[in-house]
Amino acid sequence: RFSEDLDFDNFNLSREDFESIGGLIEKQLRRQGFEVEIRNVFKGAFHCYIKFPNLLYESGLSGHREEKILIQLDTEPQHFDFQPESHVLNKFDVFTNILTTPIDILLSQKLYAICNRPRPKGRDFFDVSFLLPRTKPNYGYLEQKMGIATPKDLKGAVLEACQTIDFEAMVKDVQAFLFNAKDEKRIRLFNEYFKQVEL
Repeated sequence: RFSEDLDFDNFNLSREDFESIGGLIEKQLRRQGFEVEIRNVFKGAFHCYIKFPNLLYESGLSGHREEKILIQLDTEPQHFDFQPESHVLNKFDVFTNILTTPIDILLSQKLYAICNRPRPKGRDFFDVSFLLPRTKPNYGYLEQKMGIATPKDLKGAVLEACQTIDFEAMVKDVQAFLFNAKDEKRIRLFNEYFKQVEL
């Protein structure tokens, strides 16, 4: 699926470090000829909002001059010690080494989100159904964050959270971000899938 924002784990990044990253992004985008507006917000997590005014209008993608493209970067400390994995990115005319969160931690973060988000998001259900065939949850992470140390307890917590979920609303929430419309089933059938999946 497409992502609606970029999330980064914060490994002791200071407010000043984050502001300097925003400044560097602004400088590089301006150097490439883009008009940009950058705003940093520090409330719990660190947020950088990068707006491109007039770009949609000038490109003929919108008839509204005031409409802007927004790129949002969020970073927050996870308070869980893990070793990032190194991957070589070779896409979109970019070839570089990047550090990524291990897949078992990503899955566990999504499971945590399903159980704890004040407002559920369809993307969490999609991501869990996508990641579960590829890895198992990291129970060290789940125990620290939720006090859950066993597959049975995890299954119970997630299924309990699902009791109040309107999965059709979750499908609508994520529809615009799916590459294939058939992937709506990952959300629509999530409850049944999670009942039978091995954790």
